[in-house]
Amino acid sequence: MKWIKFKNLIESIKLAEKRGLNIFWKKEIQDVIFDAVVEVKDSSWNYIIVIKIIDSDEIVSAEQVELYLNDSQKVKASLAILASGAGFIDECAKFYDSSIIRLITLDVINQTPPSELTKCFDLILNLYNFRLTTPNNKIFVFPNEPEILKFFMQNAKIEDANMSVTPEDIVNSISRHNYSDASGVPKSIEHIFPKETVYVNPKTAL
Repeated sequence: MKWIKFKNLIESIKLAEKRGLNIFWKKEIQDVIFDAVVEVKDSSWNYIIVIKIIDSDEIVSAEQVELYLNDSQKVKASLAILASGAGFIDECAKFYDSSIIRLITLDVINQTPPSELTKCFDLILNLYNFRLTTPNNKIFVFPNEPEILKFFMQNAKIEDANMSVTPEDIVNSISRHNYSDASGVPKSIEHIFPKETVYVNPKTAL
């Protein structure tokens, strides 16, 4: 029985439920049946993660992966996890970096504690290459060193007559407004400020 065979994955889903995420087993959405669906709906976040398990001795083909991807996109999933008992054909690698799908083998599941597997259900919007650009294309790129980056994110100011915010405030705002769109596909997000906005360097206060 696949529920026993994939026990680490099942346990990781149950741990997500204990953290407050809504879990539905054998859930049908728009005529598509998923083995499990993780759903988050509140005032800030709204996303679903769909999970399918293929318990077969045959390696999963690229066509099977593409079909599952299409079904997942149909229901507007933010992330689609496909677990296979026999693994995936090499051609499936083309889906890794260009879609919402995540492929995981039984070997990996068995080697990973449920406490680690469950983290994949907490979608995080990762913002990187954060920079500020002026109308004349002058670019402020923040240092990548963690402590220096933290200092700039928390102490630099972006101000106009009605606003004074830190870069961290901006990131938090972008996260709240774009969380439901988070997926494995990199996206560029641009935030445009009013013309009179100025950047205050925390080291020079200018």
